[in-house]
Amino acid sequence: MAKGFPSKKKSRTLLLHSTFSQKKSTQQGYWVWGKHSVEAILKEKKREVLDLYLTQKVAGMWTAGSLPKHEIVEIKELTNILGEEAVHQGVAAKIKPYNEACWEDFIEVSGTQCWVALDQVTDPHNVGAILRSAAVFGIRGMLLPKNNAPQETGIMAKAASGSIDLVPRCYVTNLKRTIEDFKKAGFWVVGLAEEGSTMLTDFEWPEKTLFIMGSEGRGLRTLIKEACDYILSISSTGNFSALNVSNASAVCFYAWKASRN
Repeated sequence: MAKGFPSKKKSRTLLLHSTFSQKKSTQQGYWVWGKHSVEAILKEKKREVLDLYLTQKVAGMWTAGSLPKHEIVEIKELTNILGEEAVHQGVAAKIKPYNEACWEDFIEVSGTQCWVALDQVTDPHNVGAILRSAAVFGIRGMLLPKNNAPQETGIMAKAASGSIDLVPRCYVTNLKRTIEDFKKAGFWVVGLAEEGSTMLTDFEWPEKTLFIMGSEGRGLRTLIKEACDYILSISSTGNFSALNVSNASAVCFYAWKASRN
């Protein structure tokens, strides 16, 4: 393994596990829908729920006493609000965006950590799916650039399938500079690209890892690729090697998790 990086010492009280440093958000509320998505938001209790609409059938299936203030509506009313394409399963909630986390509060915590940074991944479906995989495999947090990354929406929450509040998301002004800050805190930066010289399955994982996943088609930008300590690739049959970014992320997260066990 290449040379290590010095630890960056700061005087601060570190926030542990699921306690996030928060920033004020000026965004208005938005709708999320589907049983898993809404149930998870109500269970986590990290959001202000502005409105909660359910059909009588769904309300009857909910655990007694577990529902906050809500309104009973007809299926067609939810469809009118959300649109024909929303698979709402008879439940929708209007929520305030959750205040983003501050990555500095996490990276100097001792022990094994793995983060993921998305380099211009703009599709909210993909970001939501990556959040879902990140929650399953214990990824500590997600970095997204403030430009060329989607803000959270109902589409992202639906794709995350209940994990939208489980993995802290940190929006950064300059991804390259933030990567360097992670290095100073002892992280090794690992990018994924088809031309990577080391196979994912052959990699010796460091204690602290920052994955970098690039956008579909374009992949990692050159300046981000140059900031990586390693570029890995996923082995394939050779007949068809293309995975979308959310599937590739899940494979990487599984490989990292398996190495910890």
